Amino acid sequence: MKNLVLFLGIVCSLNAYSQQYTVSTIPYAALPDTGTSILTQDDMFSAILPLGFNFCFYGNIYDSCVVGTNGVITFDTSYANLSCPWVFPAVPIPSPTNLRNTIFGPYHDMYVNNINMVRYYTVGNPPNRKFVVSFDSIPLYGCLTSYCTQQMILNEGSNIIEMHLLNKPNCSGWNGGATVQGVQNSTGSQAVAIPGRNANPFSTSNDGRRFTPTFTSCYVGIGEEENNFDINIYPNPSNGIFTVETGGLIDQGIIVVYNQLGEIIMETTLSSDKSKIDLTAQPKGLYLYTIHAAGKMISKGKLIFE
Repeated sequence: MKNLVLFLGIVCSLNAYSQQYTVSTIPYAALPDTGTSILTQDDMFSAILPLGFNFCFYGNIYDSCVVGTNGVITFDTSYANLSCPWVFPAVPIPSPTNLRNTIFGPYHDMYVNNINMVRYYTVGNPPNRKFVVSFDSIPLYGCLTSYCTQQMILNEGSNIIEMHLLNKPNCSGWNGGATVQGVQNSTGSQAVAIPGRNANPFSTSNDGRRFTPTFTSCYVGIGEEENNFDINIYPNPSNGIFTVETGGLIDQGIIVVYNQLGEIIMETTLSSDKSKIDLTAQPKGLYLYTIHAAGKMISKGKLIFE
């Protein structure tokens, strides 16, 4: 019983502690620039827009959002129909002084002054729908002959965020060219930005990026051990060497191991069959593990090193 209480306490702390993302480069593959036109006035947020499905962002579930003319999606719907800041401090995220609970796709001062510049739609069938926001050939304020085309895609189920930039010029003469491309949580305490694109000037074209949640409490609530796949870890308890057997059911899964403070002590990719976990360099005791695949937590439990 003592171990179970401790295990539950670790899970509670991890739900708040470990909401993060990994960033990878992907081929530029924007979806069609169609849908409902919004935002015909510069430096504004849209009305509240339905996603069409539940989306998990930094551990919280949302079914609606607000889009800003300067290249952002925010889940803070209190911004609806208000001004979207066009000048922002050149402070890298995370920072509570920047927009919070926000996807920066990227965030920079664009000059929206006409219909069909910013459009959105939801496409696909459950459980694989996509929410798409497109910014089409929008001039950069202060550099009105330089045009930006960018798109953000939110994926149902995996909660993966895609950003596709057909063309993103630099406008160093306005706001110092400062641009942010990344994600930030609701308090400004956690964020992930693309290196070199965190309140920096940059330019790019035909660029695709993917933000994949490493794990999230949106999938699995607090409870005892959970195993949504036929994953076997043995021996457990052990002398510090554990075998993780997936039976080929998952591909490129990741196991994350935490100590009793909720600190990550190991993160490794699992093979499609059997993998070894070596905790012999750690103190004997109780550890928590989570296993993730395709952006989802699919299993969690405890490891006993004795």
